[in-house]
Amino acid sequence: MAQTTRARIDAAVSRALEAKLPIIKVDRDYYAVGSSSRPNEGYLLEIDDTGSIWCPCPGFEHTGLCVHKMSLGLHLGRVPASWLPTPTGGIDMAVVS
Repeated sequence: MAQTTRARIDAAVSRALEAKLPIIKVDRDYYAVGSSSRPNEGYLLEIDDTGSIWCPCPGFEHTGLCVHKMSLGLHLGRVPASWLPTPTGGIDMAVVS
């Protein structure tokens, strides 16, 4: 059974907050983000002309969402506050379109 969008976002935000992956700005539109599963490895993420974040990892290629993209989004302040865990531990998805 496929995960819902809410479940995928919830999982990616939670993993990104827990993982605390290293992020290094490489160039104007490129960031190196550490791998969550392989120490000393990582991915080169690109921010395109529309502001979308692209990651070459298998998870992103499969679902369009990954811990690396979410980590960079959190780092850059581009993750809506409504996606962050609430004091009760859930994510308020009321604003997610």
